[in-house]
Amino acid sequence: MRAGRRIADSHGDPGNIVNGVGGVRRLMPVECERLQGFPDGWSSDIVSDSQAYKQMGNAVTVPVAEWIGRRMMGVEKDARLLAMKTELEEWAH
Repeated sequence: MRAGRRIADSHGDPGNIVNGVGGVRRLMPVECERLQGFPDGWSSDIVSDSQAYKQMGNAVTVPVAEWIGRRMMGVEKDARLLAMKTELEEWAH
């Protein structure tokens, strides 16, 4: 395996490593946890890194699931209000 060279990102952070054949480094488990909405270290005490990658790859992103749930609740509430309004209008005529 060839040694990688450091490149600076848009903020000047030389943390990204590109190997000599054009590949980009693998995300660390803690970075995957953050992307999925889990707290740092969520999987480190439980499973190996390879199992953590599999678990996080199969997980539903927590903030996205929460947003979808809230939207669904809002749509359901709107539908109930519309039904009540329609019923009241029919009753008034």
